[in-house]
Amino acid sequence: MAIKNEIITSSLINVISGTSSTSPVSVGIYLCNFSPSDEILNIYVRATGEAASNKNTILSNLLMLSGDTFHFPSEKFILSSGDIISASGRTGGRVSITSTFLNI
Repeated sequence: MAIKNEIITSSLINVISGTSSTSPVSVGIYLCNFSPSDEILNIYVRATGEAASNKNTILSNLLMLSGDTFHFPSEKFILSSGDIISASGRTGGRVSITSTFLNI
């Protein structure tokens, strides 16, 4: 199993992406607001070539209070080449996102 950690910014960041040689299976996504301030987040699962939009939003305007943790308890995503899980925050620099995945 692999682990990837990122800090969500106010710009869209790529959390996990499929490549021509790997198809990650997302096993877990965990969010943690480590700052003393609240944050609003958006998370997207985008197919190859898609821009982040309402069409591929899986979490919209998620309010994370200071100290909150959120996780996807059972959702799994299998990403093919070019597919991306991405995230952005209203302010940025307040929430970490940890993803665990297997490459198949």
